[in-house]
Amino acid sequence: MSMVLDLPPDLESGVRRLAEERGVDPADYVRALLEEALHKERGARAAALLAAWDEEDRTDDPAELEARRVDWEAQKSAMNEAHSSDRKLFP
Repeated sequence: MSMVLDLPPDLESGVRRLAEERGVDPADYVRALLEEALHKERGARAAALLAAWDEEDRTDDPAELEARRVDWEAQKSAMNEAHSSDRKLFP
């Protein structure tokens, strides 16, 4: 996809200067900046989703905590048994 950006002169000169310092074409420099910004945005959204799930699951109920511990121990045991090597994943 091609896109034309109308940059103010000060921004354009800044992009050109920074691209030249890095030895890259200004268009490649802007593309790299956009890719980095999009990657960070996706990471921030994923982190927010994980934090929301963590908050949803938060509890201090002793019975629930014990049930989760027992479930986790069963999961570890099942993974150790299904593992193809003699080395346990969860010693």
